[in-house]
Amino acid sequence: MRLFCVDEPFGPVEANISIQRVVRIAVVTAAIVAAIASAVEEQSAAARKISSSVQQGSAGSSDVAQDIHEVTTAAGETGDAAGQVLRDATESSRQSETLDAEVDRFLQAIRKVV
Repeated sequence: MRLFCVDEPFGPVEANISIQRVVRIAVVTAAIVAAIASAVEEQSAAARKISSSVQQGSAGSSDVAQDIHEVTTAAGETGDAAGQVLRDATESSRQSETLDAEVDRFLQAIRKVV
């Protein structure tokens, strides 16, 4: 687009036409800038939403990891308790067999006397 040329005469009509062209270009430029600003704002809002979702997901993952740790600890403690119960049951069984044998010997001794 040519606004004016030094070698040619530049009158009021040409000046008016040139000013109208500049105004149209400024209006179109302003509309483009407004559209870009709107798109940038929408992208910023989307980025904030994504960031918030990621933070919430991270916090949720952290909670899940803590829960898994607690369950693992509880399972270990349960395993330890089950092992102790097994040892106690084995000892009780051994003592029961010993007592049974002693009762048998006692009853045999009584039968011999009677």
